[in-house]
Amino acid sequence: MQRRRRAALVVGLGIAALWLSACGSDSPASVAPRYALAEPREQPAAPAEAPVSLEVQPAALVVPVLDPDPPDLAGTSGWINSDPTTIAELTAAGETVLIDFWTYSCYNCVNVFPSLRSWHERYGDLGLTILGVHTPEFDFEKDYANLKSAVKEHDLEYPIVQDNLYMTWRGFDNNHWPSIFLIDSDGRLRYRHIGEGAYTETEEVVRVLLMEAGADLSGVPPVYP
Repeated sequence: MQRRRRAALVVGLGIAALWLSACGSDSPASVAPRYALAEPREQPAAPAEAPVSLEVQPAALVVPVLDPDPPDLAGTSGWINSDPTTIAELTAAGETVLIDFWTYSCYNCVNVFPSLRSWHERYGDLGLTILGVHTPEFDFEKDYANLKSAVKEHDLEYPIVQDNLYMTWRGFDNNHWPSIFLIDSDGRLRYRHIGEGAYTETEEVVRVLLMEAGADLSGVPPVYP
């Protein structure tokens, strides 16, 4: 009986050994998976999006109305480069009017002349009238012959008028040499600048007012870009 049990045990151990030999004793990590995972497919690249422009487009210049009914010339005399006229007549004809209060012995006024000459040349045929209102600081500046010599010396070809009585000066409530006022073709005061400088800003307003009046400036570059 014991021999039979031992024989059965030997047979059983042999079967177990065969089973272990067939299954292997490696760690699960080294056993090939039953279902191999598919190789990951390369995803197509996303279509390139158009670059987003971060450039800010400049807004159109808005020029407010400072006075819908500004004063006109008053108490003037001694015209140069023009027959006598009025601001109302000029704007009624569709002109934009740049008024420059000046006096010929003022060096700050003289420093503005290059810009005024350039604007007269660039825009004079496009609806801009520059009107130099000469309001004297000293008595000798009231002399018409002296003023005429100064106009010739500085090569000023736009209309000049004497304001010896200060009536136009006071009408515009002005207190400075030089001072620039811009009146649009509808006769409204749109801009004022005291002293030298701000040439780019002033020209931008000039161009806006001219375009409002119907001028085509598409092929006309500014003097001060």
